[in-house]
Amino acid sequence: MQRPWFIFVFIILSISVYSQNTITIDNLYNDWEAVPAVASFSSIFVSPSFTRESLGNDFETLSLKDSRFWQQGGTQLNEVKAVADEENVYIFISTQSAISANLSYFFYLRGERRKGEENPFTIEIIPEHSLDQAQVILWQRDRRLPESAGKLSFSSFFLEARISKQVFSPEMIRELGSNPSVDLTTCYFDKQNSLYEEFFFTTIYLKDIPQFAEIRR
Repeated sequence: MQRPWFIFVFIILSISVYSQNTITIDNLYNDWEAVPAVASFSSIFVSPSFTRESLGNDFETLSLKDSRFWQQGGTQLNEVKAVADEENVYIFISTQSAISANLSYFFYLRGERRKGEENPFTIEIIPEHSLDQAQVILWQRDRRLPESAGKLSFSSFFLEARISKQVFSPEMIRELGSNPSVDLTTCYFDKQNSLYEEFFFTTIYLKDIPQFAEIRR
């Protein structure tokens, strides 16, 4: 009995995806199949922390029931994947609602996790903004303007991004120390009322992000 031709095509594609050593930021997601998730969330996941900030007003920590945008516009995540090579870190995000133009994903980088201490660096992934141009940017504490940090592509429920390691100087790497981590949040900007709602999801330690060589074994 002959096997259907599409089975052979699927096998060839699977081998190609598994053996390659890079991710192409092209809004095609087959190259993520071999990469394990670093975090996943069910449809009943409840964010343990929700904050609201209005322009010109105080920062508030509120009950999730008071949110206007939870589970809307891509604020609720489904899965997060990450993999690294010598030059870049690659991020994959899938969501449980369509990604909105008002949404950002924040990765707050921390070194030693001392209570009350502000994180020194933040990666912001912005699917869209006022100029209709997707961005990956790096914010540094005590600097007013960010710098470009990579590239991204997205569709309604999926996003992939490449973050260049070159944006981190040796001094910045030393500041993060020997066991850096990131706190992952989603943030919805209500333009009409000039307020932000931000939802915490998880902490990811950079040592837990696999290298391409590890997922090819």
